[in-house]
Amino acid sequence: MQRTLNVLLIDEAPTGQGFDRQLYAAGCNVIGVFGYGRQTVEHLRRRDYDVIVVVVRQPLIRSLRAVEMAALVSDGRPVVTFIDNLASAPFQLARQVMRAGAADAFSDSTKPGDLMELLWRAILVADRRRLALRGGVDEVIAPGEITVVFGAKGGTGKTTLALNLAYGQATLSDERVALLDLDPQPGGIPALLDPANFRQISPTALSSFLDERLADLLENHLVYSYGPLTIVRVESGTEEAPQPEEVVRLIEELSLAFDHMYIDCPAPMTPAAQQALGAATLVLFTVIPDMQALITARTVLAAARETPLFNDKAKVIVNQATMEHALKREAIEEGLGLPVMWEIPTDPAVLQAAQIGIPLVQSVPGSPATQRIFDLLYAISGARRRPRLGRVARFMSRWRSGERENEPVGARSASAQR
Repeated sequence: MQRTLNVLLIDEAPTGQGFDRQLYAAGCNVIGVFGYGRQTVEHLRRRDYDVIVVVVRQPLIRSLRAVEMAALVSDGRPVVTFIDNLASAPFQLARQVMRAGAADAFSDSTKPGDLMELLWRAILVADRRRLALRGGVDEVIAPGEITVVFGAKGGTGKTTLALNLAYGQATLSDERVALLDLDPQPGGIPALLDPANFRQISPTALSSFLDERLADLLENHLVYSYGPLTIVRVESGTEEAPQPEEVVRLIEELSLAFDHMYIDCPAPMTPAAQQALGAATLVLFTVIPDMQALITARTVLAAARETPLFNDKAKVIVNQATMEHALKREAIEEGLGLPVMWEIPTDPAVLQAAQIGIPLVQSVPGSPATQRIFDLLYAISGARRRPRLGRVARFMSRWRSGERENEPVGARSASAQR
């Protein structure tokens, strides 16, 4: 669990109308409230706070000077601004506070959970920048993309979708791709694969791009290699979900080692699942177009929305979209309060792939479900497979290659020179 944030607040609001109440509601500890004047400089030199929040009010000239003063004296600690009445000229005002030295700006429409995440992100970026400037790191490593595949209950196809997206991207791109299995149920993702086609490996086998800290962390879990894809299955020692602190460490370290990470999130809303949703850059929420499944999904989404910025990064994926008596797209969007991003048709090839233990995108590349999964993969990652040639195009390609093979060497070199 994250520790309490110590905030130094600069605000000149009348008594009882200050921004400190919102900070307390978000779970922060306000160590003091100070004005815009020079007397605040001595307080800015203190060491007992993590972040400075400056409330930008009228008159703007005084509050903007307070932002500049805080950025100069804070010794690298971030300055975040709360803009009172952002509705008036928001773009120009946001630019002004950024030029004055603010790390971020927000307004009164920010929820308490979003406010806490915003402050933590500002601190994280400031710490990395300060460490890099002081020579503490040889290079700045940007974390990879994190896509969480999440469902309200078993049977929505979330594990199958996560496996096929991860394997598809690993084979179609030059990026390092990992699949993190957080589901505590027996089997998990390895149960979907034929044991003859994948193998368990030691984290030391990945030492070419894993640092020693992550390799030690993975020693407590199962690591598999399936072609170009690395699969990490979290082991908690019981059928209970892994501890959230362990999940946070794994996600943070893996995102620095891999370009893209897919996470198969457990269906119940556990603390570990909430940590994964919070770390995600994209959440794919799988649902089947059935009324009972929709009711369950609404209940789970109500808990998931407690995660900061969940609605901004969550997309609905309708699996088995062409099943008999399937709900219409409009009914699903109205019931869940989220737009449907993608629909995957009902396809018997999915069951066939599961029976032989080979991912659908590898075993049946021409099936309707595979086509939709590949299109979804292109939409979220840019990885795209080469288009299949038609029958005539394939014949002409073979004919041209045979014609070139029968061509005399001299004529071939002369045509090459031309």
